[in-house]
Amino acid sequence: MKTRSIAEIKKELLLIDKQELIDHCLRLAKYKTDNKGLLSYLLFNQQQLPDTLVEIKEQLSLDFSEVPPLDKHYSKKSIRKVLRTTLKYAKYIQQTEIEIELLLHFCKEYKKRGLSFSHQPIILNIYFAQIKKIEKLIASLHEDLQYDYNKEVEALMLL
Repeated sequence: MKTRSIAEIKKELLLIDKQELIDHCLRLAKYKTDNKGLLSYLLFNQQQLPDTLVEIKEQLSLDFSEVPPLDKHYSKKSIRKVLRTTLKYAKYIQQTEIEIELLLHFCKEYKKRGLSFSHQPIILNIYFAQIKKIEKLIASLHEDLQYDYNKEVEALMLL
């Protein structure tokens, strides 16, 4: 079975009736958790983006509070889990400013928790990789926004 292109899928979706489209969406939602999460976001949270952003940040802060500060192995695993969650929400929303906001929040929470292990470079590399990613995203924004976000990134660079 050959996987079709997005253009072919779009043409085919235009031809099917509403009920069949609903059935396909529900089947996709049952098939994978990410599909269900994206569909939930599109149906229930897309219209209230500021509230959704606050809710996501609260969830990320809660996830960070559960990171064990003394156990290096579980700290690394927990931080990666929080990062996966952050990137998942950024992928759902698909707005550069929101992705920057979420990554900045991730870095601020990281810094606030004092999780810098100088003898554990992998954990620090996770942090600095996100800083680099933020800088790359900032470069694609308008100059005024770039200035504001660069100020925040400079503050985060001081560990």
